[in-house]
Amino acid sequence: MLSCIENHLTDAWQWSQPRIPVIDGVSGLPDNVDTIFKGSLSDEKLIDTKHRADLTRIRDAYVTRLKGAADKASDGDHKERLIAQAGEAEDLDEWIAALSPEPERVVRKSSGGLAGGFVGKWEILGQDTIERWIAHPDGRLEVVGQKWEVAWAVLDDDTLEIRWPDKKPYKMVRDDDGWAGKTSFGAPVTFKPGDW
Repeated sequence: MLSCIENHLTDAWQWSQPRIPVIDGVSGLPDNVDTIFKGSLSDEKLIDTKHRADLTRIRDAYVTRLKGAADKASDGDHKERLIAQAGEAEDLDEWIAALSPEPERVVRKSSGGLAGGFVGKWEILGQDTIERWIAHPDGRLEVVGQKWEVAWAVLDDDTLEIRWPDKKPYKMVRDDDGWAGKTSFGAPVTFKPGDW
């Protein structure tokens, strides 16, 4: 039963479906749990209703301003874009989705070797350079001969991210027995298993 509740609580945000599970008819619950869940479900509905009303008010003001700006626009293309934006915002759910941040990329734990991810020794082949890196199971990445703090993660879409504290991450995809992609500055780079 707990896994059912956990799955329900981790579902993506949906207006039509509550995040607090409905547990009517579930037997064997501790005393007062059903009362607590029903109260929480009621509170959740109130919060969702208020949130939706607030967003509707903000969206309506946004659409009004877009239409006002379109009326004043002298450039025909600009006017058309403003009218199109106002039309797209008319669908509240679509407008809310457009405002929502991208879902956070989920890191999948790797267990070593190419089949499991990135743990092990690697030779990094760049433009006129060869470096040696060691990927540790805890996500640390050791650049041999350097004291850089670098981390790695294989993401849910099977891409490899090399994360630096002060620059854009490397984005890598599988390439035969290694990985290929670009550095933070856009230079091509290949990771091959190291035999050193």
